[in-house]
Amino acid sequence: MSPDRGGPRLAALVGGSAAAEAYRTLMTNLEFAQVDRPARQLAVVSAEPGAGKSTVALNLAATLAQSGTRTCLVDGDFRHPSLAGPLGARVSPGVTNVLMGKVSLDDALQATPVDGLAFLGPGPLPPNPAGLLSSEAMKRLMLELRDRYEAVIYDTPPLGVASDGAILAARLDGALVVASVGRDRRPSLEAARRALEQVRARVVGCVANRVRQRRHSYGYGYYYGRA
Repeated sequence: MSPDRGGPRLAALVGGSAAAEAYRTLMTNLEFAQVDRPARQLAVVSAEPGAGKSTVALNLAATLAQSGTRTCLVDGDFRHPSLAGPLGARVSPGVTNVLMGKVSLDDALQATPVDGLAFLGPGPLPPNPAGLLSSEAMKRLMLELRDRYEAVIYDTPPLGVASDGAILAARLDGALVVASVGRDRRPSLEAARRALEQVRARVVGCVANRVRQRRHSYGYGYYYGRA
């Protein structure tokens, strides 16, 4: 796995590749770590921009769908949405259109090139994303998605930029924290941890991008517990 240079990339479909195997391992680790309390709805968060958060959200969702899990990927980053492009999807209609009652959820959901994976774009970007995410309408939408899909993955803005990710994580089954080794600063990671703790969000683990391996290559690591 690598940071989102040039935008998120769909790597999980390249069978036999190191990236595809990494995402399958991540999926398996999450499943085994959460046996007693399955995390069906996850917010993928990071402390700072450029950690690879959107790439992880995209590929984790694709990997879940490939495994036979009915999955929906939600672009919940109303500051800098980036997931429509890699999927050949539309930004609108999306979340904000549904919350405002402009379209139904059925009309906003989009099929993707990945069998079993649906996509819900952000829709028109709102002036106050945090207020929108805290609304009762958003709560109802999240419950409806939970009823429809076996797994729902939400991409969110970096916690150092906005509180949106913490707001979503508090309403979901948990948060998966993505960090870039050698890039993310410890104070930023500590601030992200505190932001999640303050809303009593459950941290299901951490994905460490750009982990140095043998022969000076880079990969990722998955760690269970607090970020």
